[in-house]
Amino acid sequence: MSDYLPPKVCKSLLPKEAMWDSLPLEILTHVLIRLPVKSIVTCTSVCKTWKSLIQNPTFISMHLHQSSNNNNHPLLLFRQTTDQHEKEHYALHWDDNENFYEHTRFGFPFHDRSPCEIYRVVGTCNGLICLADDFYIDYYKFILWNPCVRKFVELPQPNITFHTHGGHDASVGFGFDSKTNDYKVVRFLTSLDKDDWDST
Repeated sequence: MSDYLPPKVCKSLLPKEAMWDSLPLEILTHVLIRLPVKSIVTCTSVCKTWKSLIQNPTFISMHLHQSSNNNNHPLLLFRQTTDQHEKEHYALHWDDNENFYEHTRFGFPFHDRSPCEIYRVVGTCNGLICLADDFYIDYYKFILWNPCVRKFVELPQPNITFHTHGGHDASVGFGFDSKTNDYKVVRFLTSLDKDDWDST
């Protein structure tokens, strides 16, 4: 059985606007945080009250916490592409040591990318995927992608590149900073010239 609620079902949860107006916001919140992400995105179109509630940072944090507590089945993210990189998609698979069924497949979000762009998965956190196109020395493209809502943002270009500081090795990490309540992409660099800068 699918966890996804179609739009008609979400809207059917609102038979009379007056009835939901009288429902305490706390109860409505506890109902919505138990829905999967795709259903929550659909519910933003039900009414302005629901949209405002769902887009509130407090609600988002509560939903992440609820989802983490209920996620007893680990998932593995796979990137699949053709030899010519003409077609590319990502898929989540159940990792239960017995079966390896596909859970969800995501289409590649960047349809206007250059054929020279080769993305790799830096990491995942709370449903966000960090992708990097840094295979070649003059490519420094980093993207945060939310496949459930089909949105992504391209991060600013780094200040230190091959052209500004010469040859270097780079490692990239992605995670959540609980102190700032925000996500961070960290890039560690080591110069290949021993007489030059050590790291940054």
